[in-house]
Amino acid sequence: MDVGANLIAGTGEKIILCARQMIESKPEWENPYGNGDAAELTLGKLQN
Repeated sequence: MDVGANLIAGTGEKIILCARQMIESKPEWENPYGNGDAAELTLGKLQN
């Protein structure tokens, strides 16, 4: 929620509206979990 990657939709028609909004929008948030290379970095540290 903090980065804007989710919406609280509630029920009924609002779920459809929020789903369409998320599908049609471009991501404008930074991934709070990094860039996906944590396993490679960890393996590199363990191998050295």
